Amino acid sequence: MPKHRILLNAGISLILLAVISNPSYSQWVRTNGPSGGAIRCLAGDGTHVLASVDGDGVFLTTDNGSTWTAVNSGLTNTAAYAFAITGATMFTGTPRGVFRSTNNGALWNTAGLSTYWVESFCAYGSLLYAGTNSNGVYLSTDNGVTWNPATSGIPSYPVMSMIVQGTTLFAGVYSRGVYVSPDSGKTWTAANSGLGSTAVYALVARDSVLCAATDGGVYRSTNGGSNWAAPVSGIPSRTVLALAVMGADIYAGTYNGAYRSTDNGTTWSAGPPELAGHGVPSLAANGSVRLAGTDGAGVFRSTDAGTTWGPVNSGLRATTVDVLFPAGNSMFAAPYSTGIAATTDNGSTWTPANNGLSSLTIKSMASSSTMLFAGSLDGKVYRSSDNGTVWTSPGAGPKSGVSVNALLWNGAILFAGTQGVFRSTDAGSGWVEADSGIPGFATVLSLALKGGTLFAGTDAYGVYTSTNNGTSWLPTNTLLATYKMNAMVVDGATVFVGMFGGGVAWTTDDGNTWNGPTTGPSNLYVDCMCGTGAHLLVGTSGGGVYLSTSAGVSWTAINQGLTPTDVYSLAIMNATMFAGSYSGGVYRRPLSDVAGIAASSGALPASVSLEQNYPNPFNPGTTIRFTLPARSHVTLTVYNLIGQKVATLEDDTRDAGVHEVRFDATRFASGVYLYRLRAGDLSATRAFVLQR
Repeated sequence: MPKHRILLNAGISLILLAVISNPSYSQWVRTNGPSGGAIRCLAGDGTHVLASVDGDGVFLTTDNGSTWTAVNSGLTNTAAYAFAITGATMFTGTPRGVFRSTNNGALWNTAGLSTYWVESFCAYGSLLYAGTNSNGVYLSTDNGVTWNPATSGIPSYPVMSMIVQGTTLFAGVYSRGVYVSPDSGKTWTAANSGLGSTAVYALVARDSVLCAATDGGVYRSTNGGSNWAAPVSGIPSRTVLALAVMGADIYAGTYNGAYRSTDNGTTWSAGPPELAGHGVPSLAANGSVRLAGTDGAGVFRSTDAGTTWGPVNSGLRATTVDVLFPAGNSMFAAPYSTGIAATTDNGSTWTPANNGLSSLTIKSMASSSTMLFAGSLDGKVYRSSDNGTVWTSPGAGPKSGVSVNALLWNGAILFAGTQGVFRSTDAGSGWVEADSGIPGFATVLSLALKGGTLFAGTDAYGVYTSTNNGTSWLPTNTLLATYKMNAMVVDGATVFVGMFGGGVAWTTDDGNTWNGPTTGPSNLYVDCMCGTGAHLLVGTSGGGVYLSTSAGVSWTAINQGLTPTDVYSLAIMNATMFAGSYSGGVYRRPLSDVAGIAASSGALPASVSLEQNYPNPFNPGTTIRFTLPARSHVTLTVYNLIGQKVATLEDDTRDAGVHEVRFDATRFASGVYLYRLRAGDLSATRAFVLQR
């Protein structure tokens, strides 16, 4: 999955001196979704099913996936790559060896090979085999109490899969093909005749047939691996990640869906349409129930012999969230490979909002006054006029097959950042390339608008500007051209850019000169940004969330309660910050927490005071009071939560002293708004709630 992540078009304050907060959470707290996750491996014994969820550990279900429960107690490494269930004992293979549980996963204990990375298991009677990443195969004859090497003849490469056919043991070794042992692992020999690809990911046996999943398709042997038959047509994707025998069928998981064979792998046909578009790295049968683990959308289940499939993810919430976008009373999240989910209760519940989406990986979102837009990994732009209830794709998209990394609405034109910049004057129905001056192979990762100037951040060519709606572009200072420009935020005359590996830089002269941090980390791997110069948030790869209260000059990590260190999206709704993470779903935190950090840092001088409005919540009028230590030019403006200015209450020179301004919100919809005071070089921001 690409490490760069796309800026959501939010352009106004996140950090407030005093805001309405939910006292039930005072640090980052994980929300209840969106549901799903990347499933490394699955195993079932007819009653129990174990699932390894990337970034979240081991989960157990006893109702075939209707509910899942985390079972990680005792695991010193929760990255499980293999499972085995033998009677009442469960085994999991991790980068720190083997762990064993005798109480259905309630507690795991170390069970040897702690210095080895265990990739696979195979149980055969009283024998248990463990395939390692680079140390061959090990054998236990006492239920995992002790292990002995069974490596004679097998190369020191990852043993990705092991099975028994009859009395013969087979091992699939990555980049070295298939190895066979007729003597319980004492000796191994290569069995690769006819095997065109030696990158073997999985093996299955059914009746007298042996199938091998490789990066060249599925190979088939009917003579115990002595010879292999080349793949037949039916699986367009050459790389096959997983194989499983399910009833009378064999299923193959690929990077794009699953395929099914009803004749022991001789021919293949497209599998469940519900899995199309998903990577399927794991498959398992649990009695008559068929299960498929995807690369982001969690587990799918069929209870009718594969006729229909559906997600079963209650309790699984380890999604990778590339996009967060607030609109109206809803927060939208775009988990990788899962489409779009929405919450109206700060993440307590998430509901799929995929009706009409044929693309399941959304990379960007934007909105006009009447419409939502969503850009996909495969180059389509969707729109919704009913706040995400139904989506339509009005045209072919800006550039077929090329990810829409950024979307920007300027009031009349929709811009898309992809390979170059495209614009649409009919809300996405038609697109025209608008990137003259930007190198032809440049990928545009972020877009921003300052007044009448457009900014485009690229992958390796720096930042470009346009003053004519994209008809022509000019490069800004090229000192930043070595970084990916993943995110941009506009605050008045200042444009901030977040760079992957270069931290944050800013310009006040449209890119002629750039400034960078003088204290704190200057090499942050920035994936996303939101806020203003006085209170700026960035989400990073490897460092979590950072806050600057000094217009980017210095930075402080604010990761209390935030377990994932890779944060790909940030947004705000209902006085709450949201962070979308890699394999951790969405976290939330009240703005008041960060306001306290800002206040204690001294970023807002005590000589300027912006008080909380009264009453708050209000309907429809409220009073705002502020104090000036000296005569100053003052602006007092109101913004919605996606950064649009909706009212200017003051724009004049005021004497030192206490001032009050009345705000009448009769024409505004219910919701949370931000009001921002700027007096000379100083500024302060608070939130208030219009509640009808």
